[in-house]
Amino acid sequence: MERREFLKKTALASAATVVGSRIPLLTPNAFADGSADATVGCLWGIHAEPRTKGGTIYSALTNLEKKVGRRFAVDRQYHRWDDLLPSKYEVWTRANGRTPYVSWNTYLRSGQPVSWAQIATGKHDTWIRTQAQSIRSWGRKMYFTFNHEPENDASHCGSSGAYRAAFARIIGIFANQGVSNVTWVVALMSPTYKGNNGGPGAWFPNARYSIVGVDGYNRYPCYAKNGRKPFYEIFASAHEYAANHGKQLAICEYGTLEDDACGATGDPTGKAKWLNTGADWIQQWGNVAFAAYSHVFATYRQKPMAFYVDSSTSSLGAFTTIGQMPYFK
Repeated sequence: MERREFLKKTALASAATVVGSRIPLLTPNAFADGSADATVGCLWGIHAEPRTKGGTIYSALTNLEKKVGRRFAVDRQYHRWDDLLPSKYEVWTRANGRTPYVSWNTYLRSGQPVSWAQIATGKHDTWIRTQAQSIRSWGRKMYFTFNHEPENDASHCGSSGAYRAAFARIIGIFANQGVSNVTWVVALMSPTYKGNNGGPGAWFPNARYSIVGVDGYNRYPCYAKNGRKPFYEIFASAHEYAANHGKQLAICEYGTLEDDACGATGDPTGKAKWLNTGADWIQQWGNVAFAAYSHVFATYRQKPMAFYVDSSTSSLGAFTTIGQMPYFK
């Protein structure tokens, strides 16, 4: 998903070889608020954006929770470089029983990019320490990514090597400041795990991260070179990478379209089937820490795309049923 497009606009306005393999789940991390990562099952997550003018991210989330009949376990949000963390939103969502998952991106509120090389060489250490101290003082569990999908931002922020070094420096500063309530996620686009953009090794920091993250979408029929992309095809390479490195996987962003989107014709239950198949794979793989669906409307290559979970009765029904499964906590 073009999350950096969303961040810029808001700133200016204000196949695998280990089919079905399992790895031992990691020892849960203890946090200052007494919570811990799930050791069995997958946490059910969401990123929900307002559907109507005047709506808020607060109402977008709570309205969707009413429709699906339960609270989401993980609440995925995006922040700019000069946003002090945690924001009021993270404080609110954690107080209401959800674990925030934050991507701290390297764009200012003005829309200007921040150089990864400058971060890596220490120019922004004072601000990073301020963020670390604020998050440590808050003391609540959160999943945390430095600049998700960095492959999309290399032309503005720097090379993959500079990204690795910047991420490692941030992790090091947080550790030196005594931050124990952050679980580090490295979130790349799904094609990168198949070798695109230099492959995942070009982007993973040489530092102690906890979770391999992946973002991926089925954009058929609005945009697709080779037809519908099955869930397995999109995420299996990331699953294999995580399993081979002894890490849990997080599906940080995912979404799919109706078969009749963009004026096409097709199976009216196609989206529901895709969601159900995805839930099956997550359970079979056994190493997915959380999966956060993107309940959003987005424009990709000039094509309007509604990824909303309630885009049809069958889609909402499938998504709701998945959320009631004991495996999806």
